[in-house]
Amino acid sequence: PEGRAWGSTSAVARAQDGVSIWVAERCGANSCLGSTLDPVLKFDSTGKLVKHFGAGLLLSPHGIDVDSQGNVWVTDCACTGALLRDSTRGHQVFKFSPDGKLLMTLGAKGGANDPGYFYQPNDVLIAPNGDLFVAEGHGRGADRILKFSPAGKLIKAWGKRGTGPGELNHPHALGMDSTGSLFV
Repeated sequence: PEGRAWGSTSAVARAQDGVSIWVAERCGANSCLGSTLDPVLKFDSTGKLVKHFGAGLLLSPHGIDVDSQGNVWVTDCACTGALLRDSTRGHQVFKFSPDGKLLMTLGAKGGANDPGYFYQPNDVLIAPNGDLFVAEGHGRGADRILKFSPAGKLIKAWGKRGTGPGELNHPHALGMDSTGSLFV
């Protein structure tokens, strides 16, 4: 939008209407640390900004998806410089209503490889049945995929750091085809 510098952008998703887009942008820089800008932005088909939210909540948005109800899911990898050392924020997945109300948060603040935490989640994908998948692995060997129920309950996790069968090396993006096959 006019008057705003465009920063690092790693997340774009088509809105439920099929013509607008949602963008998660790092507040005119490579991080939202200390920024008052909203990192989640919706643009209509003409490029006009029509919705924005998330200031003060996201440190480093990395992945985005929109579910069948139009809710916007964003990963916060907290994956740049000083953010990695901030154990009080980031490393979470957020679910927002289309109007920007925070509906759900997955993962505890600060990040770790322990149950209940993420360490640098990169992407989120919502399956047609509402299950969600999170790709994790920007570092520290937490290269894995996690599957959650629509209510946010962990169903299973798989993968580990490596290049062999069943191993992953920094999984960054998720996709699903019409048969329900997950692509990492």
